[in-house]
Amino acid sequence: MLWLWWCVTLGLAVNVGVQLLLAQGDPLTLLLRELDARLHAVENTVRELAGPTELAPPPTGMSLGALATAGMSRPLALLKTASLTNARARQRHETLATTMHAGRPIGD
Repeated sequence: MLWLWWCVTLGLAVNVGVQLLLAQGDPLTLLLRELDARLHAVENTVRELAGPTELAPPPTGMSLGALATAGMSRPLALLKTASLTNARARQRHETLATTMHAGRPIGD
């Protein structure tokens, strides 16, 4: 039983190590950028629906449709990784998860 526990622990440790080495940056920073891009897409869509205004044109980025098609798998994976590696993300896990799910219909 001890060898089985050691194999599982070693496998998980190697997996986490590889994930951290291959990561493109801090998962919490990437998650916040992802959420920011989604909020900007919603803002741009609301501006388009409101009609022309005298405000400066919104910055171009991904459309709301493209982000909806992409789904929530990337932000959820970033949240999970950030919670493992960052104490601040671990403390704010519920708040970040609620923010990410706020725009989803019930039942998804």
